[in-house]
Amino acid sequence: MDANHNISEANPAFLRLMEQTRDSCIGKPLEALYEDADLPPDTGKLWKTVATAHYWQDEITLTRRDSSAWVLRLSISPVLNELQRPHHFIAVASDVTERPGLEAQLPHDALHDAATGLPNPQLFMARLGSQLQHSQRKSTFLGVAIVQLCPQASPATQPTAANHDAAMAWLAQWLPQQLRSPDTLARWQDHQLALALPGIQDPAAWLHMTQRLAQTLVEAQQLCQPYGIQSLQLGCSCTLVPVGTAAELVERACADLQPLPASPPPTPANAAQIKENP
Repeated sequence: MDANHNISEANPAFLRLMEQTRDSCIGKPLEALYEDADLPPDTGKLWKTVATAHYWQDEITLTRRDSSAWVLRLSISPVLNELQRPHHFIAVASDVTERPGLEAQLPHDALHDAATGLPNPQLFMARLGSQLQHSQRKSTFLGVAIVQLCPQASPATQPTAANHDAAMAWLAQWLPQQLRSPDTLARWQDHQLALALPGIQDPAAWLHMTQRLAQTLVEAQQLCQPYGIQSLQLGCSCTLVPVGTAAELVERACADLQPLPASPPPTPANAAQIKENP
């Protein structure tokens, strides 16, 4: 890179790693290559560190053209002139996908719910925090939805722990069919599921998303009843109303929990599914 942090040369290995051509890189600032990172480097802090410590290194999560995630380790150091000022910079990139942050530091079971296989609250909040920063940088909005399973009131029909887990597992299989690929579904509490809904463009898109989610859950209520679940509640929040942290976004969604309308009578196809699921 030149003294202005623009890419002046790139070797073939770098181009293959980044899935770029030489023409698409040369002359561009380095940070342009990482605009779509889940959590891009703080470039202001990056160059300040390079100036003072003469070295910077970090790991960045990116998405390949085939939609698979990978982790890049990027190191930058300056080459100084006779006045001890940066003449140009050398950046070294390497694929360290086998060592990705939180999910590699802890065993799978420590980050996922045993009954449903979904991310647990710790992993959900790590991903939500990353999505919040990504949405702020992209000038989009991030939503959170909390779904609460309400057991039947009669002690004779209340779900056992096994039935409750089965209801959670069934709902965890049902909901992804209605979600987009960037959305994250997690088990939040014993009776709750959490959804992270990124990439919202405007209030109309958020309204459409929440209405579609509510309708999906209304239909799911009837299918949950054989597990001892009486009804579902839904709470939503979005950064259309600014928040400071991911935790605050979740708290607002929990505070917004409201009962959903009664389920319609099951169709013959759904009735057969109810009979098979318990």
